[in-house]
Amino acid sequence: MEDFDEAGGIPAVMKRLECALNKEAITVTGKTVGKNLEQVEEIDSQVIRTLEDPVSRGGLAVLSGSLAESAVVRPTVIVDEMKRHKGPARVFDSQEAALDGLRHGKVKAGDVVVVRFEGPRGGPGLTEVFKVIGFMRGLGLEAKCALVTDGKISGFARGPFICQVTPEAAEGGPLAVVKDGDMIEMDIFNRKLDLLIPEKELKERIRCWKPPAPRVKDGFLTVYARLANPAPKGAGINLRID
Repeated sequence: MEDFDEAGGIPAVMKRLECALNKEAITVTGKTVGKNLEQVEEIDSQVIRTLEDPVSRGGLAVLSGSLAESAVVRPTVIVDEMKRHKGPARVFDSQEAALDGLRHGKVKAGDVVVVRFEGPRGGPGLTEVFKVIGFMRGLGLEAKCALVTDGKISGFARGPFICQVTPEAAEGGPLAVVKDGDMIEMDIFNRKLDLLIPEKELKERIRCWKPPAPRVKDGFLTVYARLANPAPKGAGINLRID
């Protein structure tokens, strides 16, 4: 923070971003953004970088492909050699099943661990699969295996962990029909996440798929499991009619 302050702080960040800001907007000073920025001296600093030379291209990336319409990952916590990875799927239909599989050595270096039915409707409740990630870390696999889930992942997790896959498995998305041994490829640089099977076979698997029995059979969660929005729309229920 001291280095940031010496580099000019927030005014210097705004000066760097000036070309992308609405300079006509009125601020609490009573002056426009542009007028305020006229008083800011630009300091040549590696702490506050230009748009052309960023520290990174963003803390989050949204992937898409034959396995997901959208999925979220943090590129900044993935070692370079795992930012492109292709490996066989090890499929688990719950966080508990994944933990059991890890305990019994079913996951090897290079695998892509699939933890599904943990999304908004499948969980129900968009489960955080932190226990699986913690176990993988304990086994030394966090930089050697990828993980793909329709659940969510803590911001403290470090590794090639892809979450909030949409459509989720409980809605019959491609994640629901992945089989053990299927090859999955992720390419963080090109924002891709693909299930490497023929398109015709993927469509046939989805056509023949049948949803599993719901995990919750009474109470309000049964309503949530039927009506929850997908993760990109907040995973909530629309309770208001406009």
